[in-house]
Amino acid sequence: VTFFTAGLAAMTAESFTFPMDAIKARMQLSTSDTKPATLRTSSFLAELPTLYYGLGAALCRTLPYSGIRLMLYEQLRAVLLLLPMFVNVGSPPFWALAVIAVISGA
Repeated sequence: VTFFTAGLAAMTAESFTFPMDAIKARMQLSTSDTKPATLRTSSFLAELPTLYYGLGAALCRTLPYSGIRLMLYEQLRAVLLLLPMFVNVGSPPFWALAVIAVISGA
């Protein structure tokens, strides 16, 4: 996994989930007693483009963060496979992969 492919995958995921996060934040900030009424009372189609406000900043953050994080995970996994205790195993055990995931932030 390279830096750019990991970053591109994360940016694609961010593009799809960003509007849902914006709706969730608006519902949490809503003062109405019934939260789903927030979407019904406002003209949802007119506000649809506003769901993407801030997407550019989120994508600028996602590319380096996710790229570095996943690249570091793959590098640590490659080093892990070189250790004598994992050479003939094929795939390291779950606990070892969990440890490198915690270290890399994945």
